[in-house]
Amino acid sequence: MVCILVNFKNYRSRKDKRVKTSDNHIDKIVSIDTLVLRVKLTDEQKEFLYDRFYYDFHRSKYYRYSLYFEDMGFTLQLSPKKNELHKYFNATLTLHRKFFQRDYIPHSIIDILNFIDWSIVRLDIAFDYNNSKQDSLLFKHHGNLKDASYENETYYIGNHKSQKKSHTLVNYDRNLKEIKRNTGIDHDYSNRLETRFKFNMAAMKLNNMNHDLIYTQLNRYLFIADISSVNTDGYRKNRIRKLQHNYKQIKQFDTKEAKEIRRLINAQREPLVDIYKSKKSSLFDFMNYKESYINESIVNDDLSCSIGATKHG
Repeated sequence: MVCILVNFKNYRSRKDKRVKTSDNHIDKIVSIDTLVLRVKLTDEQKEFLYDRFYYDFHRSKYYRYSLYFEDMGFTLQLSPKKNELHKYFNATLTLHRKFFQRDYIPHSIIDILNFIDWSIVRLDIAFDYNNSKQDSLLFKHHGNLKDASYENETYYIGNHKSQKKSHTLVNYDRNLKEIKRNTGIDHDYSNRLETRFKFNMAAMKLNNMNHDLIYTQLNRYLFIADISSVNTDGYRKNRIRKLQHNYKQIKQFDTKEAKEIRRLINAQREPLVDIYKSKKSSLFDFMNYKESYINESIVNDDLSCSIGATKHG
């Protein structure tokens, strides 16, 4: 087989994504960790996809046709095995963290992102801080929410195992995870707050995002990046720490003390809405790449050239 490989260099603005809060002066990096898209393809759209990725599909556990480019951070899955799902969607596209770290994206992928009206069903946004997770507090902001803590390493708020359209918050140490995976990776920004949003297909379109839904949810979250920056004594800081897993316990304090603790938390909570607003254009700038043809080469008998290929023969 001869595969004609066209390489594209897609330039984007490489703006510094580090931002600082007004009080604690802790650098942070904001990024997309995972983006899951779904759509009910028309026959024309199916042909559009097969024209670009017509080979190398394989069967997976839940889909009849799957295509996974590991180095690209790109997974395309077509035709769910459960036929009852076809009335809602027949294609899922998952963009992993590697996708958002790339300096270029093949034109074929840009095409399918823009030509097809994808719905966002999951969006994971990471806020990475350059301090220790042990210095941070993520509060259970609603009493009815489930929470779970694992080995004092990861703290979940919300049912992270549920497939329902529910949102989840996670605070964990990235370096501890890398040690367990034996990757040898060491992150300067190791303290991660990850917001995992889930949406109904009609609620969030990739090409016409309803950011107000994200603002509303982010505004509910109570996260202090550095407890040492709270302007109070150690005794009250310990009281604030104890509220992490059950914020309703604040009612146990007298009115004056409860009011002061609320003031301190609100004064020091991370302004996640403002941070997201300041970075949303750069987070989604992969939709606005400028394509520049670099070179074209012929690769014989090498199916691995599917990554970056836009024409095949």
